[in-house]
Amino acid sequence: MYTWTVGIQHAFTNSTSLTVNYVGTHAYNIATMVNINEPTPGASRALPGSTPGSATGSYQFREPYYAKFPWFSGIFEYEPAGFSNYNALQVSLTQRGFHGLTMRTNYSFAKDLATTKGGNNPFVQDGRNVAGYYGPFTPAHHLGITATYAIPGRKSRAQLLQGWEINSSVNLQSGPPVNPVDATDDFAGIGGGRGLLGGASEQWSLVGNPRNFHLGKTTPTPCYAFAGSRFAGNPACLPLTLTGDNGAGQGCINAANQEVVNAQMNAEIPGSSSGLASLQRFGCYVSPNGKSVLLPPAQGTFGTMGRNALFGAAFGEWDFSASKKWTFSERVALQFRAEFFNFLNNRTYSGGTASITNPATFGLATSAPNSSNPINGTGGPREVQLGLKVTF
Repeated sequence: MYTWTVGIQHAFTNSTSLTVNYVGTHAYNIATMVNINEPTPGASRALPGSTPGSATGSYQFREPYYAKFPWFSGIFEYEPAGFSNYNALQVSLTQRGFHGLTMRTNYSFAKDLATTKGGNNPFVQDGRNVAGYYGPFTPAHHLGITATYAIPGRKSRAQLLQGWEINSSVNLQSGPPVNPVDATDDFAGIGGGRGLLGGASEQWSLVGNPRNFHLGKTTPTPCYAFAGSRFAGNPACLPLTLTGDNGAGQGCINAANQEVVNAQMNAEIPGSSSGLASLQRFGCYVSPNGKSVLLPPAQGTFGTMGRNALFGAAFGEWDFSASKKWTFSERVALQFRAEFFNFLNNRTYSGGTASITNPATFGLATSAPNSSNPINGTGGPREVQLGLKVTF
């Protein structure tokens, strides 16, 4: 693993300073679980008229070690095949004790990319192409601002005009990466045992800019389907036809006709690998602006969408607190504090459901970012906390 950092710091005044850093890391030989007995891509099950060992036959006969170990399915090795790269611009502006104001602003713009990051089952969807599972892991932009202001006081009855302080915290973050996967179908035709502990998930194909999809909303992602397909009849999907006005859905048909196919399958059984055939069996998704398409790959191929290719909703929250302190003696004081988490009561949603095979919920936000975290201030509705503290 290599790490490098370059930074510059400048003090504008005795209380104001700016720090700018570039941080980079590169890790290689990351442990990755690779199935060295992975079949060559083809049909997910033997097609009529196929022969054992052919691309259109059963995938077991296409396993490299089938002749020696016909009773084995997956043969897994922990290999130093993974790699990661992290590059970030980090900016920090600090203001200390300026007429009672203390403020700190931090901003980072980071690219955190990797093939896999540890865990008990660090499998990749295609053991022959580990780099194809390379993608982002964290949000790119993060801005945090904290400020404390001690309001100048003056002597008054009951110290009502003294001891006031306000605190504010703003946290903004771009959308987190989302990894839409198909956990039920085997388009590559290599079986479901891609990980030692399971793991048959695979990506679909993406045509266009992934940023055109907006996951983490309160409505599902627009989808289209042919009559009789898996998506047909779902209220979230509009109909597709080969000879009609499909509107934005026409992009699905155009993309399907351009899909990469398995030439060996088609040489054995014409039409057995077809992007249009996969589209007619399942369905597709179209971005709200109609410029990007998400569709199933042709049988016997891997989808073109990379890992964590789509992004969920951005996060933003403002927390605020005010406190009043009464001092009775050098050692005895009383403080009242009112804290408001999510002060503006802006509802923030999670990244969105990543199950690409369910058009009713794909991309739909079903919870707040704090759904599994009871800590205040992480996307839930406004919460008010009042406290009274005595120090002596």
